Amino acid sequence: MLHFLESINRWEAFGFFWLENATLVLLTLLISNWLTYGLCIKQLSKLVETLTSKEVLMASISVIINTLITYAGYECWKRGYIQFDESISYRIVIDSIILILTMDAVMFFLHYIVHRTFLYSIVHKLHHTYTNPQPIDLFVLHPFETFSFGSLWVILLLVFPANLYAVILYLTLNVIFGMLGHMNVELFPANWLRIPVVKLIATATFHYQHHQNEQYNFGFYTTFWDSLFGTIAPDYTEQFQRNREQSTKE
Repeated sequence: MLHFLESINRWEAFGFFWLENATLVLLTLLISNWLTYGLCIKQLSKLVETLTSKEVLMASISVIINTLITYAGYECWKRGYIQFDESISYRIVIDSIILILTMDAVMFFLHYIVHRTFLYSIVHKLHHTYTNPQPIDLFVLHPFETFSFGSLWVILLLVFPANLYAVILYLTLNVIFGMLGHMNVELFPANWLRIPVVKLIATATFHYQHHQNEQYNFGFYTTFWDSLFGTIAPDYTEQFQRNREQSTKE
């Protein structure tokens, strides 16, 4: 991939990044819709019938901002400020863990701060107008919020020369977690919360509860920080089991 990016000019790179981000949104909607119909899950309404013009507009703006952020990262890489390790080695696993845990910690604290300050009404309230979210709402964010997350990611790459494949894996997992958290469907196994360590990985119910009650569940990929600071929903386990049972009904 890096060889391809070296071979194209800046306008071609910008167009490629726009196509990449737009395709990401489209695939998220198609995959989530396919999962819903393929698994015959009752509680989700038809995705194409619930989209609003505002959601489409805000998602489109997010695509543009994410394209600009990606291009900024590309320019940093071209100038040597961002470097990638391209080896197929143990670093793929190690760097993936570092990226996930670092972003999880930083985003938890920033998310918590936003909810507890004036920034909520200015920046984050838009996302929370959707108390019963659907996958496109993963991309329905205030432009400043989209820009901030992207900038945070670029800054991390500037200070940490990660393995290229670990970066791709992290970005893939980020979209998957976001999609599952906005599907109103619990796809994780029924015994998930009974498995040591694994139970710390956030489920779909975990983020869905945050949309239902903004006082809890500020984490993104794990429940660790919420458990540590007492901000995890008191009925998280019970709600997970109820959602899991509902997800198995036809």
